[in-house]
Amino acid sequence: MKSLLIALALAVLPALGFAADIAPEDAGEHIGKQGTVVGTLVEVAENNGNYFLNFGHHYPRQVFQGFVPASSAEMVNRKVALKQLEGRRVEISGRIELHKGCPEIVITKASQIRVARE
Repeated sequence: MKSLLIALALAVLPALGFAADIAPEDAGEHIGKQGTVVGTLVEVAENNGNYFLNFGHHYPRQVFQGFVPASSAEMVNRKVALKQLEGRRVEISGRIELHKGCPEIVITKASQIRVARE
């Protein structure tokens, strides 16, 4: 009975919008969809006030990236110390888009990023 309930929950929850976590290397399979990408943040890079949160490998070989535009960076960084997330398991939520061949979520609110449970 318990396994039947678990199987039913796994079938129904994605339809309700509660999708399973997405590994950084699988994010490209979810372009155009809302999702939560979870993995180890390899690098936090800053360029002209923009922040790039790279997963999988350092730039330019990252498999997924979170992008915090300069217009949102101060507000996001005030609540989430981005540089301190490097090397930690992190969750980024939002719409997954393709940017220059790399899957990406644009982060405009601090609520879109958090340290994942280990």
